[in-house]
Amino acid sequence: MYIILFILMLISTNVLIIVNGIGIMPATIIFKCLSSILFIAVARCSYKRNPSNTKFFALMLAGLIFSSGGDMFLAFDKNNGIFFVAGVASFSIAHIMYSLGYCSMTGFSLKDILIFSGFFIPTCFIVVFGNFEFNGLKLLVVFYSAIISFMVSKAVSMLKYYSDSKKAVSLMVSGSVLFFISDWVLLFLFFYPNAASSLQAVNWMLYYTGQGLLGLSFSCTLEKDMQVILPEKDNNGKIFI
Repeated sequence: MYIILFILMLISTNVLIIVNGIGIMPATIIFKCLSSILFIAVARCSYKRNPSNTKFFALMLAGLIFSSGGDMFLAFDKNNGIFFVAGVASFSIAHIMYSLGYCSMTGFSLKDILIFSGFFIPTCFIVVFGNFEFNGLKLLVVFYSAIISFMVSKAVSMLKYYSDSKKAVSLMVSGSVLFFISDWVLLFLFFYPNAASSLQAVNWMLYYTGQGLLGLSFSCTLEKDMQVILPEKDNNGKIFI
């Protein structure tokens, strides 16, 4: 069922791109909301197939729900006004939830700071020195850049489980990276002078596919969830107490 829901989400995303290109705004809002609901449904159905690590799933599901909220706020935004700020806030919380989820699996180390720096420093440099028109929102964008950079750096840290859980880790990391790239596209779409309108379609395809892949990842078991401490035995097969 979760595969069917994922396919329906991709179909809904493509319809969203089409109706937006035609200029049918009510349909654009409807299919934007539908696509968001579907990636949440993908996650729920995937988890039902393979229920494990409730805390991790709850944090990631919260991220998906706040992402859906960000979608809806941006759907009603006109000129980077209050709905835009609310959308950024909702997406920021989503990234924080994802980060907390990944931290619950991998902890935090110096290596994470180095990976974070590798994402954030070039992102911040482009935001600060790029030819963008932020209209007073530059600090907000820098703050958001820090949050998404940390999220994707923690997603990369999940690669420690790759050798034992290839499918789950591949889906999680791919989904998070696509989310990160979609935000890059959104940066140019919203703030770069005379940005190509086709970037909107690129953003939606990257974003919804990424969220869907995150949802699909819960259909697989992470090795950490499967670890069981077995009792030790002596040479005669007796269990140590």
